[in-house]
Amino acid sequence: MQDNPMNPAEEAPSLLLSERIRIALADEITAGSLVPGATLDEQQIGDRFGASRTPVREAIRQLSAVGLVEMRPRRGAVVSGFTTQRIIDMFEMSAEIEAMCVRLAAYRMNPMERSRLAQLHEDRWRWSRRGTSTPMTA
Repeated sequence: MQDNPMNPAEEAPSLLLSERIRIALADEITAGSLVPGATLDEQQIGDRFGASRTPVREAIRQLSAVGLVEMRPRRGAVVSGFTTQRIIDMFEMSAEIEAMCVRLAAYRMNPMERSRLAQLHEDRWRWSRRGTSTPMTA
């Protein structure tokens, strides 16, 4: 058993190097290890991952596309800051994506799955009317 959990980027050796770099940097940004305003030095990141600048630039470009990094002229890539409104917007977007996934899943259910879901829904409704979130045992 390992004392230190592996980095998700290290757990997926089949991923492209740029994807492993992106995952590692995204984890560091979201964990706060890379603070807002921190400059991402391509050479330093490349040395750290044993990569040329091409996969590093691709990883940074992907982070920029999702808003974790800002590209600034003559300054390079900088870790983005998070405002309260930005976090609210991200949660709202996640909720919309989840709702779309539920709609797609419901649309693709077969009749047996739909029947089972309806039964589960009915059971939960009855349990909630009793004031419990689990079935009552005999």
